[in-house]
Amino acid sequence: MIHKTAIINPKAEIHPSVEIGPYAIIGENVIIEENTIIGAYSYIEYAHIGKNCKIAQSVCIGTAPQDFKYKGNVTYAIIGNNCTVREFSTIHRGSSTEKTLVGDGCYLMAYSHIGHDCCVGKEVIMANVASLGGHVYVEDYVVFGALAAAHQFVRIGKLSMIGAGSMVTLDVTIYACLW
Repeated sequence: MIHKTAIINPKAEIHPSVEIGPYAIIGENVIIEENTIIGAYSYIEYAHIGKNCKIAQSVCIGTAPQDFKYKGNVTYAIIGNNCTVREFSTIHRGSSTEKTLVGDGCYLMAYSHIGHDCCVGKEVIMANVASLGGHVYVEDYVVFGALAAAHQFVRIGKLSMIGAGSMVTLDVTIYACLW
């Protein structure tokens, strides 16, 4: 189930049912739970990935945050169960808090980005190139259209829809549609 060209840190905890594709790199402080698939050329470190996740090729999870305050402390990216992360997406680990969180059942399309210290609820959908700056709090069932972005420190309420190309600079209330 692990391709012969994959590089796995001996301290990584990988369930025997996990599939890891060619040239993937699994670094230190990684836990990958059962029935998860890791695509070719992906890079994962300082992360805990739940059950039944599908991580496409060339995804980066748990890499150092893009934050000047980050001083190399050990932090994590935690991804829930049944998530899909498509190609070239990035999920950075925490910087000033201990973790970046992604809830169960999320679907992150190609090139999406979740910045450091974000907390993303369950069943959130981020279309292609949707991005969250650091410290963004996204409640459950939010949908981001393609090229939508959220500025640092904003909060996006449950069941909101952020339209394609929108820029969120202030908090968004629950059930809102931002176009």
